[in-house]
Amino acid sequence: MKISIDHLTQIYRNGNKAINDVSLEIEDGMFGLLGPNGAGKSTLMKILVTLLKPTRGKVLINGEDLQKNRRKVRAVLGYLPQDFRFFAKLRTWEFLEYSARLAGMRNKAVRNDEVERLLEEVGLFDVRDRKANKLSGGMKRRLGIAQALIGDPKIVIVDEPTTGLDPDERIRFRNLLSKMTEKEMIIILSTHIVGDISSSCNNMALLDQGKLVFNGSPDALVEQARGHVFKMNLSNLEFESVKEKFNVISTIPSVDGWDVQVVADEIKDYPAIEVEPNLEHAYVYFVEYVLNKQM
Repeated sequence: MKISIDHLTQIYRNGNKAINDVSLEIEDGMFGLLGPNGAGKSTLMKILVTLLKPTRGKVLINGEDLQKNRRKVRAVLGYLPQDFRFFAKLRTWEFLEYSARLAGMRNKAVRNDEVERLLEEVGLFDVRDRKANKLSGGMKRRLGIAQALIGDPKIVIVDEPTTGLDPDERIRFRNLLSKMTEKEMIIILSTHIVGDISSSCNNMALLDQGKLVFNGSPDALVEQARGHVFKMNLSNLEFESVKEKFNVISTIPSVDGWDVQVVADEIKDYPAIEVEPNLEHAYVYFVEYVLNKQM
């Protein structure tokens, strides 16, 4: 599968340019779409799942024009929106069975087999008879991904899937998505949580104020931060000064003050040790320093 996005722009009636001339290609595997809230990620997702018609530009799915072949494209799409909802009175298996009907699965035996398979795959088989509104937050998100997988889609789009989940459930959800990439399919993970991208995606794009500002591997973004991440041991007074001058990434209390990690172009006035950057460091450095230099 291949998604080709060509000079895509979305302007709302109030004049807000949510997507600004974005061109991008996405192929099989897990693709991360990263950016702060308001960057345009959800708008792009809605265009890709045919819920929103772009102002300008086009999207091709395996060469098929998204706007001219909406029904054909929808047949290969699975979608987990950020505001995923379900019918509260339905049991977990009933909701999936209903989703299978909506996906066009008319044969009851086939539907039942698909529901059973997906309940096992997302770890909800033991709670199949529990009403969906009685599931935990993490279980509800797993139910959401199960409905997105109904009908064996070739493209699955998930929007902010781990927001509000505890750390254990977030890891479980990431592992579930990673397991899905064993099949030949595209999974687009839209998030503002850097850890979701670093642990599961081979390629990524970074949106900022509707513009595509980075496209490549997470490792390539990390390389841009090399030499710009520092560790310092500071007194309480020094720490207050450093907070005013630099982007502080982490703080740990020490016997005589604070162990601090910061992102900066350079540090001259404090004893600092360079440390190996990770994707969170790289994201902060890129947004706070690289983009500002380009503006």
